[in-house]
Amino acid sequence: MKMILVPHEPTAVHLAELEQRFQEHHVRGARLSRPQEAGAAAILLVDRVGVLAELYGAGQIAFVGGSFGPGVHSVLEAAAHGVPVLFGPRMNNSPEALEMKAAGLGRVVTDAATCEGELLALLQDRAACAQVGRQCRAFVAAKAGAAGRIVEVLAAACDSNLRFKSQAGS
Repeated sequence: MKMILVPHEPTAVHLAELEQRFQEHHVRGARLSRPQEAGAAAILLVDRVGVLAELYGAGQIAFVGGSFGPGVHSVLEAAAHGVPVLFGPRMNNSPEALEMKAAGLGRVVTDAATCEGELLALLQDRAACAQVGRQCRAFVAAKAGAAGRIVEVLAAACDSNLRFKSQAGS
């Protein structure tokens, strides 16, 4: 099993700090920009921006960050790729994360132990993991077209308002 670690800000200093921590824990890591080193690595460290959405498709499970700090990042990208989504307790900034949690699709972890438990449960029951992944993908598909529906409602409301004003002015 490989872990793909995608820092929010992959600065040179932050990447070096992460690599130092890997060494301290005797874990082999490799940067995405050095594919020749990735084969034997346990952790693939993403050292550039703009590839996260693509990487979700390569995974089996996603932990979406920000949820132990100010608030969870986008859960929809991971869910759209059909992978179960884990996140920490700070999710009130994301209606989608709240909906996924309520539907049993988003799994909230509060510390390393609960994260490990959720990961192991999903990895040990591949059928359940795949089922949750399919449900996550369906959750995102059901949201598709929301912007168009909002525009239609607003256009109808504006049209009604304009007709009302023109009738009142006659």
